[in-house]
Amino acid sequence: MAAAQRQLAWCQWAIPALTADMIVLSAVHGEQQRPGQQLAGILTTPGRWLNAAA
Repeated sequence: MAAAQRQLAWCQWAIPALTADMIVLSAVHGEQQRPGQQLAGILTTPGRWLNAAA
């Protein structure tokens, strides 16, 4: 019974913490996908490849 209570206590702490981590990571990844920045990245990538090959 004591082992089950320890496991429950751990889960009651871990589940909200992991959920908060997922929310933060989703926000970070959402910020990295701004449409205005995607076009600039698409246009500069071939130039970086050409400079790296030279």
